[in-house]
Amino acid sequence: MRVERLFFADDHKPPLPHEYQFNLDVAAGRTALERSVAFLTAVTK
Repeated sequence: MRVERLFFADDHKPPLPHEYQFNLDVAAGRTALERSVAFLTAVTK
């Protein structure tokens, strides 16, 4: 099974700590979405 990881620096404090991936106005949210889409695209070809 393929696994992708997304970790930020220890001092990274997103505006919505647990749900940052839903805030697409910040870089962390956009990165999470882009990585998720890339993963899904790769595993569903």
